[in-house]
Amino acid sequence: MCFWSAGCDPCRMENKYLSEHFNEVPEDLSIVSFSVDKNENAWKKASETDNITWHNVSDKEGTKGRIKTQYQVQAIPTSFLIDKNGKIIKKFKRFDPNGNIIVKLKDIIAEN
Repeated sequence: MCFWSAGCDPCRMENKYLSEHFNEVPEDLSIVSFSVDKNENAWKKASETDNITWHNVSDKEGTKGRIKTQYQVQAIPTSFLIDKNGKIIKKFKRFDPNGNIIVKLKDIIAEN
């Protein structure tokens, strides 16, 4: 699960990176983007611009939303690798433009 916002430049870079490299995502891995935007139009426009084709949801409650609070997200982008049982395996803070998040995910999945 990736927490992001339309007004967050690093979030948008991560979205675009994932979009450009989506074919490298393992088949057994589902990406879910969770927007913390209150403005539905801004969220939908950014989603379209970033070419988000995977699961993309929002509670439209903003930065004080229930889901963001439940996951204790302090800053965005923040992403979680969650197993089939709902257990958080790894938390990623910030987007690292020099790191290949997909390779990191594959390595972590192979270890588990």
